[in-house]
Order: sequence, then structure tokens, then C-alpha cells
Amino acid sequence: MSRLQGEQTTCRAAQLVSELRAIELWDAIYKRNVIPFWYDHIAFMSRQKRRGEISSELQRMSDQNDSASQPVDNADVGQGQSEGMVRVASQRLPPERRPDHATYGGQDPHI
Repeated sequence: MSRLQGEQTTCRAAQLVSELRAIELWDAIYKRNVIPFWYDHIAFMSRQKRRGEISSELQRMSDQNDSASQPVDNADVGQGQSEGMVRVASQRLPPERRPDHATYGGQDPHI
């Protein structure tokens, strides 16, 4: 992979992670509403669909990086996710299940 392609991939990954964070913020606001409006629910469902698209794209990018940077070795197959994907996956967790949950004082922020 050329240097320019690597920079573009890194930039795209950063954009996607930023978009995931924005989705999390909007979802947190949505979940705080006791009785959301119908259009809030539609927006929530659309964000969940987009979250899935972003996750798929990040996974595909990670798979391409792993296959391009490492030769295929039978011993490496099935040994888990890369560190970047674990980090992205932990960012998708609801706030109460994240490792940095201490910022909420151990309480559910949706109540």
C-alpha cells in the first residue's frame, strides 16, 4: 500500500470514529427522553443503521490492513481482533458498560 493510500485510510478511519462518537452522543440524548417524539425514534433507528454501516467499513479496513501488513500464517488465523478494532468496539458499548464508566459515578446516565 502506498503512503498516500495509508494516509487516506487513516483519515477515513478517524472520520468514521468521529461519526460513531457523534451517534453515541445523540443516542444518549434520545435515551434520556422519557417520551420521545416519533421523528426522534426514526432518527434513532437511522443512526443505528448508520452505526452498523460504519462498523462494517471499519472492520473491512482493519481486515485489509491486517492482510496487507502481515503475511497469511495459519497460526495467526482466529486469534482475535486487532487492538484498533477492540478500541472501536469498546467505544460502541453503552456508557454503563465502558471501561471509563467512572465518569458517570457508576450510575446509569439514562435514568
